[in-house]
Amino acid sequence: MWNPWSAVAGVAGRTPEWASGSHASSQGFAAGWRARALAALVAVVAIAGTAGCNTPSIPIPPPDPDRMVFAVDPDAGTATFEYGIQPEYGGAQVYVLNEDRGVGVIDTARADGSVGPTAPFAGTPGDRVRVTFDLGDQLASTCVVLADGVPAGECGP
Repeated sequence: MWNPWSAVAGVAGRTPEWASGSHASSQGFAAGWRARALAALVAVVAIAGTAGCNTPSIPIPPPDPDRMVFAVDPDAGTATFEYGIQPEYGGAQVYVLNEDRGVGVIDTARADGSVGPTAPFAGTPGDRVRVTFDLGDQLASTCVVLADGVPAGECGP
């Protein structure tokens, strides 16, 4: 019987195992084909899955100084921080840094985006305090001038 792979055998030196017609080698061919098909499917799913992770999101707004409240204890030289409800900040890590002193606190926003009161941090009226909300893939930050109650304003240049 004529083997269609005989021409290839002359060039390559042998007939491919999967073309020999034996049952064992045809199973190997089928298993190899399935493995390649599965690998291709996994690659397509992985690429499609990462495409969903790269969709642009709506940026979160910077923290609003009107929603911030500081409780300053001038005798102790400390302050605490609170922030009103803002759902966009739900679950965010919140960093309150006194830029003038290089100290601060880290807290987590509640599900409704509100924060605090935080643990006390070093601060007196007039200090520059940066409040940052970190959602992992987005940061929003505002620098304010520390005062008892609402901030005395935003930091200048």
